[in-house]
Amino acid sequence: MVGRKNNGEKNRSRLDISAEILESAIDGKNKTMLMRNVNLSFHQTKDYLPFLLSCGLLEMGKDGKYRPTEKGFNYLKSYRETKAYFQPRNILGNQPHIVANGNGKHTIIRPYS
Repeated sequence: MVGRKNNGEKNRSRLDISAEILESAIDGKNKTMLMRNVNLSFHQTKDYLPFLLSCGLLEMGKDGKYRPTEKGFNYLKSYRETKAYFQPRNILGNQPHIVANGNGKHTIIRPYS
């Protein structure tokens, strides 16, 4: 699979790549544009598109462009909801809080706005 090690990210999972393909295809894309937008090799594209078509997540229109099916849109929604569970949260809210530094000194930490 294609890695993104240049900007510190790990390799993408099959689920991540599938979601990226569906996301990119929302407005209709041909195979070459999907390949470029999602940063896939020719061989990966040859594997993923038939897989997504066979799962019923992607369809090819009469114009030769790929678009997500209703099932594909449902997958994207579930994927985004699941991914949101793993995003870091500001558990302290937007209120400033005080941290003890020792020696009776404290620091006020203000969250980013």
